Amino acid sequence: MEVGSKNNLLYFFKSDVFLCFHREDTREGFTGYLRDALLKKHLKTSKDVQRSKDRPISEPIEEILKSRLSVVIFSENFASSESCLEELAMILECREALGLEVLPIFYKVKISELRHQVVGKTAEHLAAHDERHGGNSDKVARWRNAVKDLGGLSGYTRRPGYVSRRLVYIN
Repeated sequence: MEVGSKNNLLYFFKSDVFLCFHREDTREGFTGYLRDALLKKHLKTSKDVQRSKDRPISEPIEEILKSRLSVVIFSENFASSESCLEELAMILECREALGLEVLPIFYKVKISELRHQVVGKTAEHLAAHDERHGGNSDKVARWRNAVKDLGGLSGYTRRPGYVSRRLVYIN
């Protein structure tokens, strides 16, 4: 590798960490504290832009591809959001195809709910998507597989209870 090419690779990355999370569940609490801790360590995070139906799907794909690491904060209502599920599926596809590093944080959810999808809020939200998309949607099957795959990754678990700034400590 040429000396110049390593520097060019550093400019390729738009951010150090792509944060994937359900905005209403964690933006003002856990995710905000995590972002502050990352910034204190001089790590850039992806933009926190509310996805809308008008936002092109290429925007999160580009941000995911141009990040060194994706942190998925899977919370109680994460699976209620089609945009969160789509981002999760893209992240795991990039992990498989490109070796993207993925760190899951299971925020107030049981990992078994993700793996089995039989009981709990995650199962309810996925069933609602099935109903909305006609029961046999390839899109919903892709999301279900992504949720199950995420449940199989090693990560961190944050149980219900007290959230403070001290919760997020990065060495």
